[in-house]
Amino acid sequence: MKVDIKVSLIFNDKKIVKTIYGSLKPDNLNLPEGLSLDMWIKNRKLIIKIDSEAKHGTLINTTHEILGDCQVAILVLQKTKIKC
Repeated sequence: MKVDIKVSLIFNDKKIVKTIYGSLKPDNLNLPEGLSLDMWIKNRKLIIKIDSEAKHGTLINTTHEILGDCQVAILVLQKTKIKC
């Protein structure tokens, strides 16, 4: 069974979206077999789409990891006084 997850993250500034996107881009390289990941920017929104033909647990873990990476990037930006 194929399962798709689509997450939209909305930020205050398009520059922030580009920064978060850039910090996540390297994560697209080594995905588990059966997973595909696509990300794109639309205005102030970062859209992340993950497709899986693998185990559902792998999909959930990958989604959790990507969202955790987003949170770390946001916290770093906030520490540098950039409003997200």
